[in-house]
Amino acid sequence: MFVNGPCEIKTPLRKTAPGWRAQRRFATAGGVQVLLTPQSQQVEIERAKRFMVLLEQLSTTPGTALVIRGEHVLTDNGRLSATDEIELRSVVSGG
Repeated sequence: MFVNGPCEIKTPLRKTAPGWRAQRRFATAGGVQVLLTPQSQQVEIERAKRFMVLLEQLSTTPGTALVIRGEHVLTDNGRLSATDEIELRSVVSGG
């Protein structure tokens, strides 16, 4: 994925970690924290108030990734807050 817009890339996660949420203990400047899977990268996206803006800033086409907050998958009209921890999981479909 190519990040389009203000973003700060965090350190890659170790595959041996029990969970990415346990590793995410760093100070934030107010952006949405996003885990990119399967890349195992963490980024901070500034000024992403809606699901579609987040996808646009990450140069991701809707329908090619799931946006997950906690245990819930967000829909197209989902709103985000600066304290959110989001997982962006790439999906592939076959024909």
